[in-house]
Amino acid sequence: MPVAEPLLLAGGIAGIAGATFAAFTAVSYFEVKRKIDEQIASGEEPYQLRVEQRAQPPVKKSGGGGKKGPRVTNPLAPLLRLLLRLFNVALAALGLLLIGAALWMGQSYRRGGDTPQPPVPPSPEPQPAWQAAALAADAALAAAAALAAAAGSGGMVAHDPGVASFPWFIYLVGCAGAYAFGTALCGLAGVKRDRRLQLGAYILLLALLVLGEAAAVLLLLTDNAWRARIPDDPSGRWRQAQQALADNPRASRLAAVGVLGAELLALAAASALQAIYQQAYDAWMDDREEQAERAQAAMNAAVAHTYGGMAGARSGRWKRYGLEPSLIEATANAARQTTAVLQPGAA
Repeated sequence: MPVAEPLLLAGGIAGIAGATFAAFTAVSYFEVKRKIDEQIASGEEPYQLRVEQRAQPPVKKSGGGGKKGPRVTNPLAPLLRLLLRLFNVALAALGLLLIGAALWMGQSYRRGGDTPQPPVPPSPEPQPAWQAAALAADAALAAAAALAAAAGSGGMVAHDPGVASFPWFIYLVGCAGAYAFGTALCGLAGVKRDRRLQLGAYILLLALLVLGEAAAVLLLLTDNAWRARIPDDPSGRWRQAQQALADNPRASRLAAVGVLGAELLALAAASALQAIYQQAYDAWMDDREEQAERAQAAMNAAVAHTYGGMAGARSGRWKRYGLEPSLIEATANAARQTTAVLQPGAA
């Protein structure tokens, strides 16, 4: 029924999303608990606020084994990392599966196809010699006519314009698998906190993958005239794919929408993790600038105390007796200048 199909589609999407969320929540609980236990065992407060980190001086570890750099304290970061790892492992497996399928289809196409051979007709009954000679003459005339037609057309065999000259569908499947596998590797490398550039590249690659899959879903699962303009694959795999989609329309739509939804969820998780990493990096840079400013202020105070301590103490004693240090200093300077002017005449 036309009304029941959208309801089933929406229910399937909601069920897949709920099951995925429940699985990821259950698995991530143990990882988050382990992180909290590690921070408590090391004497740190779990998930400190940014203000508390700035107020407290940095603790130097004696072992030297800790990493220097931004510190991610957002409680959502472990869950997002786990989600992206699971998705990218599945995406890498799917990419390898597509690459293997493309290699198998290409090998089958080079060997002449894997379609079942037509049944062997039964052996004909023995015919008289004059009938066999007539059949041989007819075959010779047909071969001569075919050769004459080929010679008249310049030696080129007629090609069906509706069929491509190369197995483009096999190449497309192989390229899609390689792209998915490369995207998954980039995503697995970008989940670490010091790989912000790789994570940004993964977000771009995954966004392009989502756009390509959305275009394929619109092309294959909707009624449009674009499929008629696509040339057929000489291996016959394009026709087989269309027939499989036509035989199972509901399952095809549910699978396509489920995969597209998983990719959108992974894209949102990667974008959120990128924002968390960028925020931690900005906080780390602010802390470094504040530490540099405090160190410069302490150095200036030390210099002023070293070279101006005596003058400061003397000025304090003068002010105690109601004398202005600036006037006394100006008088002393004037006396020195007068002495310098009068000294040559006195000599």
